[in-house]
Amino acid sequence: MASRSAKESVINKLGVKLGGAHKNDEISELRKENDCLKKALHEMSRLTGEPTDSESNKLLERILALETLREKNSQQILAKDQEIAALRKERRLGSDGILVGLRDQLSQEVHEAEMKEKLFQSLKQETEDVKNKLVAVSAKCQELENRDNTQVSVSEVDIIQEHLRDALEKNRQWLVYDQQREAYVSAVLTRTFQLEQQLKQASESLARQHRDASSEGDVSVSCQTNHKETLYAMTFDLERRATEVRQRYEGLLQEVQGELQTERERTTKTQRQITQLHQQYEDRERELREARQRLQEEHLSNQKATEEQRRRSRDRVSRMQVEVENIHSKLEEERQRSAELLQQVNLLQKSLLNQQEDQRRILVLEEQIQQSAKDLEDEKRDNQHLRRQLHKVLRELRKAKDYIVNLELECQKAQREADTCEQSAYLSVDKADTPSEKGLSSPTKAPCLLDESFLECPNCRVQYPTSRHRELLLHVDQCFG
Repeated sequence: MASRSAKESVINKLGVKLGGAHKNDEISELRKENDCLKKALHEMSRLTGEPTDSESNKLLERILALETLREKNSQQILAKDQEIAALRKERRLGSDGILVGLRDQLSQEVHEAEMKEKLFQSLKQETEDVKNKLVAVSAKCQELENRDNTQVSVSEVDIIQEHLRDALEKNRQWLVYDQQREAYVSAVLTRTFQLEQQLKQASESLARQHRDASSEGDVSVSCQTNHKETLYAMTFDLERRATEVRQRYEGLLQEVQGELQTERERTTKTQRQITQLHQQYEDRERELREARQRLQEEHLSNQKATEEQRRRSRDRVSRMQVEVENIHSKLEEERQRSAELLQQVNLLQKSLLNQQEDQRRILVLEEQIQQSAKDLEDEKRDNQHLRRQLHKVLRELRKAKDYIVNLELECQKAQREADTCEQSAYLSVDKADTPSEKGLSSPTKAPCLLDESFLECPNCRVQYPTSRHRELLLHVDQCFG
């Protein structure tokens, strides 16, 4: 009976340990948090007087949320306990198959989570590629716009403007040179005209003097002759100089006129070239305006297309981001479910291991109990044998007692009769005592045989002699209690 009660107590304790101990911790934590919030609410109401409606509503909402969470957790705990009980029943029928199924389910969910993670990474990479392509297209459009503007303005317009500047500079230089030559020729002509006027005045003065001399008379022939010769010499010299100067200035004038004609022809040619270049410049400028207009139209069309593409890309990116967020949330949910399943599997594995260990211990205890039962049976047989021997010893003791009583009576009679018979009476008493000692020596052998065999506790390995089996049973109850 004691062994059966010990076995039932061990099984009941194992069942209690396999229950919702972990869930009870969560319930106790939630209760502690609820009590802390209630204390905080009471403390705030005590310190600040009457709390505001918003704060009290928030605290009440928090308390209600915690209460609902506690109820939900308690329901989940009950459901988990029921599920654990069902799993225990199923485990009793086939625990290995359920564990394999749970592991397969867990591996499948892990594989699905990995696939979703890969899909998330691919969508993220595709989003990055679309962004990079959009940036590249924008940069290319900007580069084409800048390149068209700079190429047209630098390659053609700058060259034409450079030619025009060179032509205008040369024309200005030739005009300055022409003005300088004209000023020089006009100065030479003015000097020639002044010399001619001086010559004319000198000849007029000579003629007037000659007329004055002829009207006054012949003053002196020698003086007049010398004076005339001097005048003729001066007149001839002046005329010769005037002729040389005229010839030289006429040659210079012809040379200057030829150079002026050449310069005028050059200027005319340069002006024609400038006119042609100006016409080309206007044509190029018109072409440039048309090209700019076409470029602006193309830029506007490209900008509209780019804006449309950007809008589409933004829409696509936003859709992808929403999808990625949804996938990420689903992935987190799957991860949480996988973690919960893994935790449940670990708990089941631990419970299975604990139960297997307990079963092993129970088997060991059962074996020890069976061994103890066998020992008890042996002890019972030994006890029966000892009882038979005790009955024999008791019969012999009764016989010895009867014999001793008879001997005492005889001794009393002998003492009454005479002192001489005392020695014989003592000898007879000694002879009567020897069979009693032989009979009493046999019961002492039974406890010695029981003390030679030992029983031990299956939990703490304490050994007890077989004769103290009742103490062992009490120790087993205390050790497993």
